[in-house]
Amino acid sequence: MRRPLTPTGTNLLGLVKHVASVELGYFGEVFSRPHGLDLPWLKETAEPDADLWTLPQETRGMRTFCVN
Repeated sequence: MRRPLTPTGTNLLGLVKHVASVELGYFGEVFSRPHGLDLPWLKETAEPDADLWTLPQETRGMRTFCVN
């Protein structure tokens, strides 16, 4: 799940993280319900494409639920 499959370091778990964060932002705007989460890969100091790979402390068991 975390093994890089491309020269850029992208892996399956990173793709899931990317898609989930894009959907979170999209649906928040469409339904006027911003998520209010601090996503570290969207900060100005983050590395480019940081949402396409995972860090060692990130696992597929991590979950965040937003209840508004």
